[in-house]
Amino acid sequence: MITILTALLTIAIFLPNLSQAGRPTPEEGVKYFNLKREVPNAPNIAKVFALSCPACAKINRLTGDIETLAGIKIYKIHAVFNESTKNDAKFYYTAVTQTGNQPSEKFMEAAFALYHSEILSEASQVDIESKYTILKNAKLNNYKDLTAAQKTDVNIQLLQAERFTQEANVYSIPSFIVKGKYLINLKAHTSVEDLAITIKYLNEMI
Repeated sequence: MITILTALLTIAIFLPNLSQAGRPTPEEGVKYFNLKREVPNAPNIAKVFALSCPACAKINRLTGDIETLAGIKIYKIHAVFNESTKNDAKFYYTAVTQTGNQPSEKFMEAAFALYHSEILSEASQVDIESKYTILKNAKLNNYKDLTAAQKTDVNIQLLQAERFTQEANVYSIPSFIVKGKYLINLKAHTSVEDLAITIKYLNEMI
């Protein structure tokens, strides 16, 4: 996956709009797969990621370009596989609930960097104080200092993220899921433009 993402970073083509004219139609079973069961109430385009995932840190830098090329807003969902990723998701959604569902790129870069620092490679998990520092630098409160309403919002988003991870049968990340029906095969895409074309095509399918 890292090789594919490196290629996406290198071959990215920035265009104002994408046209399917003259291009081969993304093929089922190659560019994308049908999920066994449709995820109810799913966003049009979901990117499932985790702060602890190295490949997710790479794709995070490309998400804005994919959105621009495809002309589509991508909804970010933090994967919840176990207690560790649940704690990471809680940290992420603590920022989300205070930023109108739009943590800044600076915050996301700092959060990913925290999880992939050389110091962390010698430890089992990110310490709470480091997370607090990232939030404080972004002028955000940590979870314990949120209002009751904000805490409720964080907990709801945690439950929704865990449910989506299970219902979409997400087993590897990053994953792009369209309309709760289609799983993008990232390995079959060689550029940001290529990926954006498949996302746009699937989003426009009836």
